[in-house]
Amino acid sequence: MVAIDEAQFFGPGLLPVVGRLADRGLVVIVAGLDVTFDGDPFEPLPSLMALAERVDKLTAICLVCGEDAVFH
Repeated sequence: MVAIDEAQFFGPGLLPVVGRLADRGLVVIVAGLDVTFDGDPFEPLPSLMALAERVDKLTAICLVCGEDAVFH
């Protein structure tokens, strides 16, 4: 297994690396932000999510209103 955190800072070059690792039979877990603070896609996460076998999106809870906080 290979785990990668803060994937948004690796840039688009991460996509082929993850692909090669998966092709070698490794389980690859990638964590990071998929959108910027203003809601724009934060690559490479959207591209990785499109190719992933499974995607778990987690959110924080807003301390002001109690709703899901989807922006960081």
